[in-house]
Amino acid sequence: MQTMKIFLFELKKLWRQKKFLWVSIICLLCTVAIFQSNANEQEEMMERAQEELILHQEIVNGVQRDLSELDRQQELPEIQQNQLNLTKEMNLILMQLNRVMEREEWENVYPLKHSFLELVEQYEAYGETFPILTGQELSMEKAIAEWFISHNLSYEDEEYPVSPHLIVKELSDSAFSLAGLFVLMLLFGNIYTSEREQRTWLTLQTQPIRKWELLISKYISLLGATLIFTALFIVVGIAVTTIFTDYSFSGQYPILLQDTQTFYILPVITYIIRITIFFVSAAIFLFAVVTILSSLLKNTFITIILTSFIIMVGYSLTELNDPLQVIGNPFQLFRISALSATIPTGDDWIYPCVSIIWGSILILCANFNPEIRILSFFQQSSHIQPFKSKNGSILNRLMFFEGRKVIRKKLYVQINILLLLFVTVSYFILFQQSSDQETQYLEDLSKMEETENLIALSEESIDRYEDVKKQSGETIYDDLIADVYKSIDFFKERREKGIEAAKEYEQKNWTAFYHYQLFDNHTAAGEIDTGGFYLDNRMDTLGKFTVEASITEKEWLMKNNIQPIFTGTFIPTIYHQFSDEELHQTFKEENRKLDSSGLFSLYLFNKYYLYFIPILLCFFLFGGGLASERGKKQTLHLLQTQPLTLSSLFLGKIMTSSILSIFTGLGLFLIIILFGSLFNRFGDWFYPILYYNHEDIVNSSNYSGLISSGNGYHFITLGEYLIYSIILFVLCLLFVLALTMVLSIFLNNALTVFSLSILLSVSGYYATTKIGMDIAHLLPFTYFDFPKVINGELSIVMDNAKINVLHGCLVLSGLSIFLVVIGYFVLSKKKTRK
Repeated sequence: MQTMKIFLFELKKLWRQKKFLWVSIICLLCTVAIFQSNANEQEEMMERAQEELILHQEIVNGVQRDLSELDRQQELPEIQQNQLNLTKEMNLILMQLNRVMEREEWENVYPLKHSFLELVEQYEAYGETFPILTGQELSMEKAIAEWFISHNLSYEDEEYPVSPHLIVKELSDSAFSLAGLFVLMLLFGNIYTSEREQRTWLTLQTQPIRKWELLISKYISLLGATLIFTALFIVVGIAVTTIFTDYSFSGQYPILLQDTQTFYILPVITYIIRITIFFVSAAIFLFAVVTILSSLLKNTFITIILTSFIIMVGYSLTELNDPLQVIGNPFQLFRISALSATIPTGDDWIYPCVSIIWGSILILCANFNPEIRILSFFQQSSHIQPFKSKNGSILNRLMFFEGRKVIRKKLYVQINILLLLFVTVSYFILFQQSSDQETQYLEDLSKMEETENLIALSEESIDRYEDVKKQSGETIYDDLIADVYKSIDFFKERREKGIEAAKEYEQKNWTAFYHYQLFDNHTAAGEIDTGGFYLDNRMDTLGKFTVEASITEKEWLMKNNIQPIFTGTFIPTIYHQFSDEELHQTFKEENRKLDSSGLFSLYLFNKYYLYFIPILLCFFLFGGGLASERGKKQTLHLLQTQPLTLSSLFLGKIMTSSILSIFTGLGLFLIIILFGSLFNRFGDWFYPILYYNHEDIVNSSNYSGLISSGNGYHFITLGEYLIYSIILFVLCLLFVLALTMVLSIFLNNALTVFSLSILLSVSGYYATTKIGMDIAHLLPFTYFDFPKVINGELSIVMDNAKINVLHGCLVLSGLSIFLVVIGYFVLSKKKTRK
């Protein structure tokens, strides 16, 4: 009973702190953003629906054309005659399907599609495989069509959905994830440490409340907040889409789950319930970790940072090591997306049980943790020596004062140590991954098993052609046999080049290695005769740009004698022609380059947006600005009794935070390079990085870059890329600090400053990418994605040639200075208390 009273009291506290209001705002903004983004794409729904239809029509027309040609020559057996009739029926159905889509009669799509699939099945029943929709794919498409028909469902645009059930699914995938857990931890993770920080813990100890009752009550309130979080996203998702569309929530809409061997159709309501269970299970363990660390530490910030570090390390190790992906591992719970995408096997109920067991163990440990001062490094000392006087101007003294405050709180040192731990763990994960990737690639090269199999198949084909030739006496088979021999010669040449590449690589001769990769690139480009047995159609999906850029890259690497970075022979580019996103992701994964050298490690750090980690840490450490001097302790009032102005205090804070933040960021970059240099090598300054040239630049009279398929490009060096990334990182960091410092002038609560800053940044970037592309080069939020600014990708995606490093430097530095001037001017007008 006592526990329940404390639980209700904690919920009231959270309500009064307006944290549930913030959750509601976040939920509403996410829902509106996703819905509006998808609604803007509805005009092209028909075109997207017809993409698959057009592909099917091309295949059916091709088959029908070949069979009709044989029919005209009167060389068509009865079986193929039946197949020809089936292709004619397929064409009729596809024409009807096209008319249905043009009229937007979406309820008739799947009945017609089902009829088409039945004809494909009949075609294959005659003993010949249809060029598309074979095997599991055909069974899967037919099962989905039957599901739609049996549940009386209409076709929907799953790529950009606006129906309540699919919007809720999309929200669930986004919010019920690591990002959602992080938001919950930021909002509610201080429920225990705030009692210590505000000294209310001492008051609680005078009450007849046992420690375990307090711990459990606070823990249950955290789980209650998690349930409210999930319920809000589901309810708001349904409400918004129901209000603005004619769709109604359909819990039976099919969600397809598949692996390499089978597939499974799940109702969307079951999918949502399933991902919610996984999310809540992860929250049970997460908040247990927060609770035990809160019982050891007195500081909210360091508790959240240390919790994040533990979770991310555990998650990363689990994600990268298959043996750790077992139900008993609590960090398996954080693989929410992967778990929800797996086919149910009846053991989903075990995950909440595991999380409850681990949570109970950690809560017990927190309960029996004695009330003593431990982990002293993470605590502030009660005995602080007074500040020594420092000569100089008021601004200099304020900077020293702010710097000493930061050092004495120990948060700055703690953050740098945690960043060092994060970089250490991340680097050794990268080291292991890149080493495994290199070993596997070289092993495949030395064996060339796939090529050996193709040679064997080619020789079997020759034997079959020889037998048919002897029986029929037709000379046409001589040409076929000659084509197969050409293919065998091609396969043998590729095998020899691959084996030689692996052998010469061990001798640090990179030329042979690049000769092999160039051979593969030229093959994809259609510049090498592969014979009649092997048809290389990679150009159709990769696109001419990707193939030609890959060739240019290898020539650059050979010219500069640069050590290879594994794996893959192509550069994934934005100018691809993949219609299947899964195939596109597979291609990118196969050609993902990893290397643990110093320079390339820093390149990967920026490419995968890990630079946001130090930016966010400095943001939360320093971004409170003047708002952090307000609150319950009202230290700002004490400072105003001193002979200084608010404007000088403002400048002292922003200059101190800027210097310390830059020191942290640059120090982190230096450590990454140092780790790579010590455990591998420094790296290649001249390694080529693809840069996309905008159409306006390509069409200029002085353009000196390369052009492929009408698109321009050139290569910049890795060293140049890293210099630009460091400059833009520093400028982004300074802009974020300037923004939060100015907001802290007008807002009294640090949490409000943080929330509003994040809201402005996220909404600003969203508005930039979706609405204001014409003026994107003038907005600072564009340059938060500086890896894509540096390589020119963002200028192509937004169709704005002015998005480049120079404009980024001018905009970020100019606005940072402008914000500081505005803040200084506003504070200068305020009266200072003497």
